[in-house]
Amino acid sequence: MSLEGSNFYKLSAIDYKDNLIDFSQYKGKMLLITNMASTCGLAKSNLSVLADILTLYREFGLEILIFPCLQYAKDDTDILKKMYEIIIDYSDKFTVFSDINLIGKDIHPVYKHIIKYSKGFVGRFMKWNFAKFIINEKGVIVKMFEPGDRIEVNEKIFKKLLKNKKVQIEEREVLKYETDPYDLENSSDEELFY
Repeated sequence: MSLEGSNFYKLSAIDYKDNLIDFSQYKGKMLLITNMASTCGLAKSNLSVLADILTLYREFGLEILIFPCLQYAKDDTDILKKMYEIIIDYSDKFTVFSDINLIGKDIHPVYKHIIKYSKGFVGRFMKWNFAKFIINEKGVIVKMFEPGDRIEVNEKIFKKLLKNKKVQIEEREVLKYETDPYDLENSSDEELFY
């Protein structure tokens, strides 16, 4: 195992219910890690597509870890509980963590790791919400999606996960959010958060 992978599995974080989550439990799983804020205009579109991705691929070893961060939009901490409810409303299978820092001297260790090993994807800090990182079954960052990048349910990286597991998947009619999740003209995050 690479240094990057072995260091990743030494990490831990507190979930939104105040449980300590040891990242060693993710060995052998593919992860999608993202950060979010409630007032970000990307919230509804990203949560809907992430919920569909998790619906399709969780049984094959994919986990989605969401780290709320109130620093970008300067959200009030009173809205944090509502944000957790909204995330879980999209999928109760997401692993949701407590509010973390992504900027400044108190950057959370998970994101210090991501910044260190992201091979130029990030730079020295996270620039905005919904930067998405795919971490393979060995704890190595293999792909990054910028906040505005489209991520699709049938993304090649997820299909690769299935190929490695030697499993075939059929398009199933279990997706909850079948409309275009990136159609921002016909949706508003304001209805979700206020």
